[in-house]
Amino acid sequence: MSSADTVLAPTPRALLAPGAALSRFVPPANLASAIAERKEERVVRYGFRIGTLRLLVRPGTGSEVVEARGIAPLPNAPRWLAGMMNQRGTPVPVFDLSTALDLPRSDDPEKTMVLLLDTGERAVGVLINGFPAALTDARPIGRPAGLPARLAPFAPAALATADLVWFEFQHPDFFESLCHAAA
Repeated sequence: MSSADTVLAPTPRALLAPGAALSRFVPPANLASAIAERKEERVVRYGFRIGTLRLLVRPGTGSEVVEARGIAPLPNAPRWLAGMMNQRGTPVPVFDLSTALDLPRSDDPEKTMVLLLDTGERAVGVLINGFPAALTDARPIGRPAGLPARLAPFAPAALATADLVWFEFQHPDFFESLCHAAA
């Protein structure tokens, strides 16, 4: 074997200190514009549908979406109370707002889900059409007319997206009012 055929092993490099290794990073040129675009797509609020009515989850409200199963009907309950469900050991009342607000039934093929609002003993469930939507381009507007009379006092404002209107929903006050009216 000649010296030309000899394969030389690479010379080991010295290890860099962590600070020096991190300072060697050069971000891609388009990273700043990608971050700016992500900020523009920031979720403003979450909204849900009941038929053609679109409502907003209040800021700071804990929420979760689960399948509409395991709802136990209650004898002699108002029609708008779908029943109770067990959510991690906590009994949660599930409301049918479509019935409570006398809305026409939707022929929507989307699966009916339960949107759980709040936690613990304050938790309530609402039957909704499909999954909630993340609103990224919503802007405040004046409150348009056309809300069901029972809901109007509990929907003080609205947001608009490209072609849809979403109403604020003060759910604790609404459900308290609904239950007092039934008592």
